[in-house]
Amino acid sequence: PITKTCSPCFHSFLFLFMDWQQQEHAHAVRLQHDYGIDWARIHSIVRIGGAYTCTKCCHKPQLPDLGRVMEHIRTSAHQSRIRDDTYRADPFKDIPASQWQFMMLEQEGWVRCLLCNKVCDLDHLESKMHKNRIQWPEAYMPRVPLPPPSPAAPVMPPPPPLD
Repeated sequence: PITKTCSPCFHSFLFLFMDWQQQEHAHAVRLQHDYGIDWARIHSIVRIGGAYTCTKCCHKPQLPDLGRVMEHIRTSAHQSRIRDDTYRADPFKDIPASQWQFMMLEQEGWVRCLLCNKVCDLDHLESKMHKNRIQWPEAYMPRVPLPPPSPAAPVMPPPPPLD
């Protein structure tokens, strides 16, 4: 009888391919768990051919699998770009409404804390300086300059008496 035998090389390849598929699946599950079902859109990850690319950070495919995608998403450069985009979309999102009266939206799109004269983000809101100043805001709010006095109207002499 003729028996078909497989080469050891084929078995190794098959084992590695199956292992890679299991890892890809595990990475896909982890990405959805950590970043939500819409993780690819939120992080601007697209699949081009057989590789992935991040359109926020570079425009050529450079991430061969979801493991590399996960590593890239966790880099500080990528996180910074995502955070900046989220901030630009709604700069007051993380600021409690009770503190909005102490904030000003600058022309460049940043929120400035008027009490501390600093750009306001979560780190600033948790800072010791801000927490101290928020207790006595009237002492730290900038004084609004009074408008210049209007020029005095010329003093007219009283009318002559009626005789």
